[in-house]
Amino acid sequence: MKIYRKICYKVEDLFIKMMTRKQEPEEVQAKVQAFRQQRESVKQNKKQAKLEKAE
Repeated sequence: MKIYRKICYKVEDLFIKMMTRKQEPEEVQAKVQAFRQQRESVKQNKKQAKLEKAE
């Protein structure tokens, strides 16, 4: 699954780069990283809730 995620992130980065040419690249990259971390934490919370519910 890690390989799939890496490929998706690479493709996503290319689209973001193409769409945000006139913006500051560091600022855009920081926003993307924040969004990805938020999405990962939501996923982890769902997994944790599912495990607690199963017990």
